[in-house]
Amino acid sequence: MKTEPRATISGLKVAGVIALLASLLLLLPAASAGSYSIQIGASVDDNTVIENQVVTFTYVVTNVGDYTLDPIEIGGIAPTSNGPLGPGESETLEADYNVGDFGDFIVYKNRYYLPNDATAVAYCDGQSVASANSRITLIGPRI
Repeated sequence: MKTEPRATISGLKVAGVIALLASLLLLLPAASAGSYSIQIGASVDDNTVIENQVVTFTYVVTNVGDYTLDPIEIGGIAPTSNGPLGPGESETLEADYNVGDFGDFIVYKNRYYLPNDATAVAYCDGQSVASANSRITLIGPRI
């Protein structure tokens, strides 16, 4: 039985080259679809408060995903962002809050407390993404 010679590339058989290339492709990282993700950090200029005091909340929103997000909102507390937030970018937003007369505060162990939760929500291509809550508790005087 006579066999046909196989084509070679520099002494390697074509089938061997194809097998080698296929095995090298397995070593390449798989392409990911990307992610939508946002984080929020919150702070307040003074968390020990008196009645009718105005405190300033500062929010730092960071896009930790792979896509540009716009707009960005913070749970109705702070203004929306000034524009698109690209991957890895952060934006700082501030909002003033009037403590009022402690009517919304919780009394615990003879002291007023008001927990404030902030959540950032952002949008991209018709999808929304929300951060985890960031909590700051305002502390009023002893009663």
